[in-house]
Amino acid sequence: MTSTTRMHFSTIRSIKSQNLVKWLKSINLVNLENIILYYMMQRKILQVLKLYAPEYVQFWLKYRKTLFQQLFFTVKFWTRKYKRILRKNSQRSFKIAYLNPKILKNSQLFSGLTNLKIIECVSFWKGFIEQYGSFPPKLQDKPLPQLRNALSNNKGASIAVIIPIGNNTTEYLTILQQSLSVLYENSLINQVYCIVDGRILPEKFENWIKNQEKFSLLYYRTKVGPATIRNHGLKLCNQGNFSDVLLLDADILLTKNSLHNLLSAYLNTSYSIVFPKIISQNNSILDYYYDINGILNGRILANHKSDNELLTSLLLYGTTSVVLINQVIFRNNISFDENFKIAAGEDIDFCLNLIHSGHSLIGFENVFIQHYYGNNDISNAGIQTFKSRFERYGRGDAILLQKHPYFYAWLNKTQPRI
Repeated sequence: MTSTTRMHFSTIRSIKSQNLVKWLKSINLVNLENIILYYMMQRKILQVLKLYAPEYVQFWLKYRKTLFQQLFFTVKFWTRKYKRILRKNSQRSFKIAYLNPKILKNSQLFSGLTNLKIIECVSFWKGFIEQYGSFPPKLQDKPLPQLRNALSNNKGASIAVIIPIGNNTTEYLTILQQSLSVLYENSLINQVYCIVDGRILPEKFENWIKNQEKFSLLYYRTKVGPATIRNHGLKLCNQGNFSDVLLLDADILLTKNSLHNLLSAYLNTSYSIVFPKIISQNNSILDYYYDINGILNGRILANHKSDNELLTSLLLYGTTSVVLINQVIFRNNISFDENFKIAAGEDIDFCLNLIHSGHSLIGFENVFIQHYYGNNDISNAGIQTFKSRFERYGRGDAILLQKHPYFYAWLNKTQPRI
């Protein structure tokens, strides 16, 4: 921070109120916004952690210089980009959700989102350092490969679905059963592989799946992680000679319309791997944060439109919570790295490997699929899930960066897909 900025901090603290307006007009507005934000964040971070994440306080105090640099530049970015989003959503009604009142105005919403950004940043880097041992080293860069779209082959002739099941709570199984019913009724879906990861399903639910003609239920008695589950499913799809594979997470909520829109967009283009836009199913402040943070939507390298005016983007990566893949790709010995034992980083690694092979990853920007993030209206449960989610992402990124040391440099060349 410059000496001029430090002088402004001193002025903010000491200036008399009657002279404040005159002084504000005398200095650069952009610089002032950054100064005030910096000053506010310095005071706010420890207060937020003590209130919402007291277990992170010692971690913050140990690494606060580096953590604050990461957080300040991220939130400074929010002040430019997210105010536009907030203006569009100023009349949006939210359920009561821990950090905010029922109806959120712009200033209140921005305050709540900033609180969550603080918690996210500290959670993420705590998980990262626990896995990696330190903050990432200096960014390493390398040129992006030349990307092409592998022309799809026999698209839509026979579609199989792979669903890892790693949660057996009633709320998640209710979501899953609804999506399975939609898949069953769709004539384009030929086979659904439900692969259970170290859980025991209720007998009634298990029998319901077994009684559906095009469903197959497989069990791993011990937890192996989504990478191993998806690889098993891909082998089955190769053996079954399917033309296309839909990878689907069990917490995705399909409707007849959303599945129809996804399949129609996919079948009416020549793209061989596509990612729809993921939006939250619920309407709490935490769900809204996930939406605008874009954690399940990947990052955009470039925007373009296809011939039929379907809005698309070229992605650095997308998440495999929902992705359609043609046989020209999945029959080419692609797989997930089973060293990723948790649901974090394995899908980015999968996408980067495809990028290295020269494949274009396409995002459908006006095809929307709902995701269930859990019961975010319960204060303690919601915030605990939020913290553990970003700790897990931090650990996944640490494994990812060891394998792809240039990943963060490539990330800096992208924009969020929100």
